[in-house]
Amino acid sequence: MDVPASQLRGLRPGPPLAGELRAPASKSMAQRALLCALAASGRTRVTGLDGGEDLAAARGVLQRLGALH
Repeated sequence: MDVPASQLRGLRPGPPLAGELRAPASKSMAQRALLCALAASGRTRVTGLDGGEDLAAARGVLQRLGALH
């Protein structure tokens, strides 16, 4: 989206931004994270997953396969 130059008057650069951003995972990203954890060797911890029906079903399948504890 282009902003007309007339709307940019008075804007000045601010100080640099610093910090941490944690975006919520989408259902498909969360399911992919679980599948990647399944394929990884050793122990893997996946955090920050929302609880939705689709993700709960995917977790259930992985638990029945013995992949989740």
